[in-house]
Amino acid sequence: MAAHEEDRRVQEAVRRYVRTSAFAEAEKVISFVLSNPQVRQAREQVEAAEAQLGMELCARLQPFQDRYDQGGARR
Repeated sequence: MAAHEEDRRVQEAVRRYVRTSAFAEAEKVISFVLSNPQVRQAREQVEAAEAQLGMELCARLQPFQDRYDQGGARR
């Protein structure tokens, strides 16, 4: 029984090591990809487009927000 328990603990330790190693390797790859100038430029373009669309949506949705706010004040 003790040998079985020891085997289980070793297997769990190996799983933890493999998982930790895989995450560390993934972080390295992700950092490498994100540091690429083309990826950074694409990210900046996406963020700019998101900001622009956010402002446009805010302007379009503001009347609805105002009506919602006024409806809550009547209660």
